[in-house]
Amino acid sequence: FAAELASQLERNDAIELDLAAVADADVSFLQLVCAARRQAEHDGKTLRLAHPVHAELTALLLIVQYTVFHESA
Repeated sequence: FAAELASQLERNDAIELDLAAVADADVSFLQLVCAARRQAEHDGKTLRLAHPVHAELTALLLIVQYTVFHESA
């Protein structure tokens, strides 16, 4: 997952992560998503989370200071 995420960020100006199937995550997953977001911002790119994201995952991301963006439907 990490290698594919890095590759997508390198090749695209904007990517959207579909985390709909992720209901629970460990610290390494949260760190990876947050680091990818910071790198995207540093590079002037956009990393968004596809909607819907499980409430449990949203809460964990908010705890680690990840601002969740959703595309308007």
